[in-house]
Amino acid sequence: TAYEMLRSLVGSEMCIRDRYMGYLWYTIEIKTESPKAEKTVELATQVRKAMAFDITIQNPLKEIITFEVVANGNGLLGDPFFTVPGQQSATYELVFSPLKVFKERGSISFVNEKLGEIWYELLLTSEDIPPQRLTTLKAELGKTDKLEVTLENPSGKDVRV
Repeated sequence: TAYEMLRSLVGSEMCIRDRYMGYLWYTIEIKTESPKAEKTVELATQVRKAMAFDITIQNPLKEIITFEVVANGNGLLGDPFFTVPGQQSATYELVFSPLKVFKERGSISFVNEKLGEIWYELLLTSEDIPPQRLTTLKAELGKTDKLEVTLENPSGKDVRV
């Protein structure tokens, strides 16, 4: 058997017993397609400026359901799993926090074996930040002047400047 929800190729083997030739093995290749996108959403922000997009997911079943979350696109951040109580809805927060300038298509998919795939097409736009004008430094010959400049580090790691 084969099970895959995310637009990809799946391989599976099938065995058939033939009384004359013994066992015959077949390799099957299946191409799955996703359902239509629930919605197309435009997300636009400046480089290093995060924005959140809330997605409400409904669980029609009586049992608790956990979705695998697959986000495709630069600057998309979120939990890899999302749980929705039975016969309720819950809100998933997807964060768009780009580190470079670009314009591209992306997607976010919620996949569950019982409920299938729910996905959103994303139109992602990351714009450049306008330059900041610093005050002019002036110093007499042999003297110094100082200016404090704040630098952002969105990587979460220590960086030596």
